[in-house]
Amino acid sequence: MTTTSVLLSLLALSIVSMDLALAVVLHKENKQYWTKWFVVFIASLLGLVLLYILEQFSSILFTGTPKFVLHLVWEIFIIADASFLCTFSYYFINWVIARPMVRFEKLLAYINGLMFLASGVLHEIFPIEGLSSARYAVGTIAIAYIIGIILKNQKLIENHRVKIVCRTFVWVSMGVLVLIILSISMPILKSMLPPLMALSYLICFLVFLCIALEIPIVETKEETFQRKELTIDEVSSYGITQREFEVILLIKRGLTNKEIASELSISVNTVNNHIANIFDKTDVRSRIDLLNLLQEAKW
Repeated sequence: MTTTSVLLSLLALSIVSMDLALAVVLHKENKQYWTKWFVVFIASLLGLVLLYILEQFSSILFTGTPKFVLHLVWEIFIIADASFLCTFSYYFINWVIARPMVRFEKLLAYINGLMFLASGVLHEIFPIEGLSSARYAVGTIAIAYIIGIILKNQKLIENHRVKIVCRTFVWVSMGVLVLIILSISMPILKSMLPPLMALSYLICFLVFLCIALEIPIVETKEETFQRKELTIDEVSSYGITQREFEVILLIKRGLTNKEIASELSISVNTVNNHIANIFDKTDVRSRIDLLNLLQEAKW
């Protein structure tokens, strides 16, 4: 146990506690499908940090079986939590930029999470260095995906709050990639890598939550538009029907097709048809284009 590692863990504990409180508030205010999973994810991170601190102190306070059991519990928890993180990260970054995921990306997200879980479990059974490196390689794939999606879609992001979140994730993710690479040749850094990675992304989540809840930033005219309610008369020139108008309002709130279907008590295929009709009538190709059109038209 190093003093630096303990201090980083205690700092991460204070930040993840704030993250969890704000995540609960976000879910209560929005009540979207993904926000409850975000609460679960942050809660699991809180448990992870607590167990990591316990493991650090147990290496000094305990010996023999208690030390082994606590270490094993921590390892099982971190493997499960990191597997969830790998999968959740794919969905989370697309929810932030309001970008629908294609089927291949969803499959990749679950494969990535399962690969991390498998490599982690196998490493506990067969403590081979190659299996440990495989875990970091799988995590690197998820981080690279986050960076790639943001850089590819950054020009389509109009809301400056979302841009702040995305830029934060890009810079932090690049820093984490550097740490992973350096840890390969620096064993002392490898022991500090878990709390450093956790602390880095917990700060990212804190930035996201503060911005999502509009805590520290003064509202702009752009965000006033984002919350302004449309009326069907304002879209009548496009021949939008009442049901299509309801779908537009839910798209504006950031709901996925599945969430829209649940909200309106219709099938996902029906939602897809409505969205296709809306795109055709407004001559746009994506949700982002539709939201940009709404903003430019001052709706």
